[in-house]
Amino acid sequence: MRSHIDPRRRSHIDPNRRSHIDPHRRSHINPNQRSHIDPRRRSHIDPFQRSHINPKLRSAIDPKRTSSIDPNRASNITGLYIFSVSCQPVGFTVKADEEVTLIFDAASEWVGFLVATGDGAFNQFDLSKNWIGFWCETGEESFNIFNMNREWIGFTTLGL
Repeated sequence: MRSHIDPRRRSHIDPNRRSHIDPHRRSHINPNQRSHIDPRRRSHIDPFQRSHINPKLRSAIDPKRTSSIDPNRASNITGLYIFSVSCQPVGFTVKADEEVTLIFDAASEWVGFLVATGDGAFNQFDLSKNWIGFWCETGEESFNIFNMNREWIGFTTLGL
């Protein structure tokens, strides 16, 4: 594991030690306190209300129908690869628009989505629109992934 992405070794990327990146302590990035970043209250960022950002309705953002965005069939995707903290591949992302990024598992199944907070971070939602975590930039064009208890559960790397 590269130490530059490890929040246990770098306090400025650890939400437990830096309130600026912790949505529980900063209302500006908390969807429960800011409707602008909550897909349950803003249809513009809800893939189930807006066909343009729904991979079931738009083939260009569905890796099962567009091979160039599926890392199982293409080696140079434009999205991010997602890994667990034990460095196991978990999935990948596909950007739907400027505010919404889709999350797919390793089998290219749509499992969730991200909503940009405007601070270089994202809130993660499952397909039931439950807020389940958040992603914070590491400063290396990648993100650390945290669950709702602020536990570090994964990280991303750029596609090739």
